[in-house]
Formats: sequence, structure tokens, C-alpha cells
Amino acid sequence: MKSETPARPRSAKTPKRRETLLRGIAVSPGIAIGAAFDTSEAPAEAPRRRITTEAIEAERVRLADAVAFSRKQVTKLKTRIGILPEEAQEEIAPLLDAHLLMLGNSRLIRGARKRIEAELLAAETAITDEAAAISDAILATKDDDRAGLSRRATEVRDIARRVTRNLTATPFRSLKNLPEGCILIAEELTPSDAALLDPARIAGVATDEGGADGHTAIMLRALGIPSVLGVPGLTETVRRDDPVVLDGAAGSIAIHPEAATLTAARGKLAAYARERARLGRLRRLPAITTDGEEVELQANLEIPQELPLIAQAGAQGIGLLRTEFLFMNREDLPDEEAQCVAYRQILEAMGHDPVTIRVLDWGGEKDIAALAEGVAPVHAGANPALGLRGIRLLLHRPELLEV
Repeated sequence: MKSETPARPRSAKTPKRRETLLRGIAVSPGIAIGAAFDTSEAPAEAPRRRITTEAIEAERVRLADAVAFSRKQVTKLKTRIGILPEEAQEEIAPLLDAHLLMLGNSRLIRGARKRIEAELLAAETAITDEAAAISDAILATKDDDRAGLSRRATEVRDIARRVTRNLTATPFRSLKNLPEGCILIAEELTPSDAALLDPARIAGVATDEGGADGHTAIMLRALGIPSVLGVPGLTETVRRDDPVVLDGAAGSIAIHPEAATLTAARGKLAAYARERARLGRLRRLPAITTDGEEVELQANLEIPQELPLIAQAGAQGIGLLRTEFLFMNREDLPDEEAQCVAYRQILEAMGHDPVTIRVLDWGGEKDIAALAEGVAPVHAGANPALGLRGIRLLLHRPELLEV
């Protein structure tokens, strides 16, 4: 639920438009009142192109450079998610780790390289074709979890689009300096885009495409941004600065809302504020079950920037301190002193509350450049959790555990 932000005033000569009501898929509950801000992204211009045999090596280099730059972009994005709410971080971090894996020696990249050589395709055509083939294969899999398959296929296409934009030097959409309290309007929003949104500035989100089960929807719910996706004709109807009332629970968007619509929306906002205040008063009370047993609620900590959230939530300690943050996004391994400084900062912030530290759990979806050479974890077939990773890796490399 978001507070109201007034739309920018229009010229006195502009006639008042009638309310238009659009409906889509209810994705993230809450009421947003504000001005529309269109952030639709120009598509990457990448017409199908073939190459000569002499150009194969040059195209492979182009692809490698674009993939490397894409990895840098995703790695940089990972460093920026520390300001997001914990639930949002827990959703986006594994997704970005998966993107980094796909930007490594994955089937997608290997397949694109092969298409350049075997089919004499330009790099952007090769990766687009390979992504389409992989996505189609995923969606053709016989599995009851259709939503999960759809998310996996979307991830592959999202990575291919990123590489293609870098190959063609097509600018990415800018989500910086958005007007405070705006309602973001777009044709679609990728999970990577959603990770860049500041829930303190964005009142709501609405898109032409998307559904309730995708990674973008999950991210928006985790961020607490009222959202409606899959709205037919949205970007054709809404114009920048149009006043909008968005109801994320009902899946509706009122453009140029009438007085009655605004009054009802403001009433819902006030009711939500009262409920938030009531819950806030309960935060510091003991956690007691219905049969009278008192339990201790502790928090998980992924990065030190989350420490203020622990205090705000009234947690009584850290039940799991993940240590991977010390190793991520750096070229070398942290020495004993660097680790001591980080742990000391956390322990001092927690005072007398308990802190349980988990040793490095590298492998699976995680990507640590400093360990990539020579110690890449060995995955066990379809279940990477059974490979050389976590404590098995540390026992194999005891110097890491000793530090």
C-alpha cells in the first residue's frame, strides 16, 4: 500500500477527461495514487544477419566481449540490492546468481558459439536463435509446474536480450531519478529491471505484459509495490502525467479517476495506515504461541547493510549469518583480517544477542570469481547440491576453512 502523490497540474485549457478503467492481473496488493510515468524500452534492432567464413573469429570475439560486459552489469546489479527489503533480496539474489551462471560456459553461450561457426550467423542472431531453441525445449518439458518452466524460459530470453542489447549498443531503460511517487508504466518489466526499483519512490507498477507467477511479479510483491501486470492496451491508453489510481489487489487501473474513485482509494489508504500502526505496536511484544510457549525470533543476515532491518523487526539475534558476501564481487579472497573486521562490525551491532555464523557455502547457484580458477565446484548431474560444494569444498580446500 502506497501513499498518495498528486498528479502534476494540467493546463487550464485542457478539458477534463472521463475516467477510463483498465483491468489486468492482480500481482501485488495495495493502493497507489499518482501520476503515470512511461518507461517503455525501445527494442534492440538486431535483424537476422549471416557472415562469411572469414568473419567467424571476429563474431566469436564480439560475442565473448558482450557476454563479459553483461556479466559486469549483473555483478554490479548484485552490489546494489543491499538496500532492498530482505524478502526482495532473497528473491533477486538467486536469480542474479543464475544469470551469472548462464553468462558463463552455459548451454546458451556454447550454443551461440556453435551457431556462429556451423550456421555462419552473426553473434546477435546466433544467441537469439539459441535462446529461442532452449526456451521452446523448456516449455515443451512435461512437468506439472508450468509456472516454473515459464520462469526458466523467461530467464533464458532475458539473458539473450541483455547480450543482444550490448552487441547492438542499444541503451537499456533508465530507472534512475524517477519522479517520486510516480506509477511506473511499461510494456513489460524484467526481473532485473524490478531489482532497480526503489520502493520508497515508486507508488505502483503496471505493464502490458506479464503474469502473477513470473519472477517480476514475485519481486514486486517482495518489494511491497502495488502492481498490476498483463493489462491489455495499457501503454496505448495511458500518457505520461495522467492521474492514476491503481488497485493491486483488484487488478484495476483507473485513469483520470472520478471523485468517487479517489475518495474510495483514499479510504483504503487510511485503513491500511491504521493497520500498519496496530501491527507496529505488536513488534516489540514477546513471541508467544497460543499454548503459552515463548519462542525466540531471530533473523537471517545476507549482507551487513541489513543490520538496521533486524533492529526494526524486533529480532532477538541472528539465526543464520551467511558469509558469502565476503567473497562475492571481488577478484581476490578475503584474508583473516578482512573477515575479522566484517564479523566484528556485525557482532558489535548485535550487542549481547546471539549470532550464528555459517561457514562459506559456495557452489550451486553462487558465483565467486576469486574461486573460479582451479577450484570450480563439481556439480553432480541434475542435482548440483550433491557436487563438490559447501562443507565438502572446504574440507577439500582446508586453507579456506582455517582462515
